[in-house]
Amino acid sequence: MPLYECVILARQEVSAPQVESLVEEFSGVLAQGGGSVAKKEFWGLRNIAYRVKKNRKAHYVLLNLDSPSAAVKEPGAPDVPERGRAALPDRPRRGAWRKARRP
Repeated sequence: MPLYECVILARQEVSAPQVESLVEEFSGVLAQGGGSVAKKEFWGLRNIAYRVKKNRKAHYVLLNLDSPSAAVKEPGAPDVPERGRAALPDRPRRGAWRKARRP
């Protein structure tokens, strides 16, 4: 199976035990998909390079994952299109809406 590295950032308001339970929950979801967490590193509360939603600090956790790609995929994320092709929704050609509005 492929190996992945995943860094999880949790808000600074969250306590360390809550971060550990979040990682355990993520590990459980990954195990249901047929994967496993090879190693966990808790880096603690660190400064973020730039503000994210008005937060300057976050709890960092590094996970080394051994799992199939289907288990790592974010739930609810769209499928990745083939290389070189853009996934565009069906829409009318340019200017078609103007013609439809005129009587």
